[in-house]
Amino acid sequence: MVVSIHSAYQCFLSVGLSQLHFLSAVPIDVCVSSYENELCGVAALKSESITTHSHLSPWAAAGLVNPLYRRRGIGADLVRVLEGTARSLGYSRIYCGTSTANRILERRGWQFVEEVMYNGEDVSIYEKVF
Repeated sequence: MVVSIHSAYQCFLSVGLSQLHFLSAVPIDVCVSSYENELCGVAALKSESITTHSHLSPWAAAGLVNPLYRRRGIGADLVRVLEGTARSLGYSRIYCGTSTANRILERRGWQFVEEVMYNGEDVSIYEKVF
């Protein structure tokens, strides 16, 4: 099950996650996936993600699926929920920078924009237009 958590900043403060480095910008929304009360994955819709591309917004970012639950469609479900959230908030497009989730994004209809070197890593930037 994947659910969206609104008022994400207050949620982060309550569990102490606001200090994590990969959540550098306050999220617009966060979604989590769980199975039998165990956290399987998390992702955030953020106004900023890749600082060299601050002119693009919003971003599907900070995605992580527990290795024990990978290859079960959880990452794709997290992306689907973030897409829906962005669309419901009135955005006409969404962006994502990844070095690992290219296939998930491409299967969901995202378009490759460019590859950049970011923090010493090759990162592919994708866009999905609604």
